[in-house]
Amino acid sequence: EKPTININYVPEITLSNGTTIQGTIVYENANEMIVETKIGQLKINKTEITKIDDILPPIAILEFIGDGIEQIYKDKRAYKGTIKNIGLKRADFIRVIYSLYDENSNLISTDSAFVSGDVKKYNSGIHSDAALNQNNFGDYYVEVNIPNDKIVKYALREVRWEYYE
Repeated sequence: EKPTININYVPEITLSNGTTIQGTIVYENANEMIVETKIGQLKINKTEITKIDDILPPIAILEFIGDGIEQIYKDKRAYKGTIKNIGLKRADFIRVIYSLYDENSNLISTDSAFVSGDVKKYNSGIHSDAALNQNNFGDYYVEVNIPNDKIVKYALREVRWEYYE
């Protein structure tokens, strides 16, 4: 499962003279474009452009490693597995959420747990081990209770996180 990410990519435009420009394209036609940069707007003749690359802002991107392990009990399901931060920024307070559904796609139960990852002390003085730095792994274990009269047909998982200084 790949995370769904809504990010504004910033184009990096390389000109024939070797100059690179980063910014948002605010206007474009067949002959030219106007790019909003940190220092203002630039009008660029398209014949001068040799390459346009989309660059990703530094963010955390969390990915499940494999399917994880499902343990089935009479009154609950337990899930354990691993998450990796494949992004360019630390993720904080990472929480894995499992939701259980019946045969008609009705939600039966949901629960979550924080990952066991990197220890981080925040500016607020709070200490947590639910962070992951770039390229690091964290383990999770989530138990979801099931009412006696319900039959689980499938489970969905997701991961949520924040970023703090």
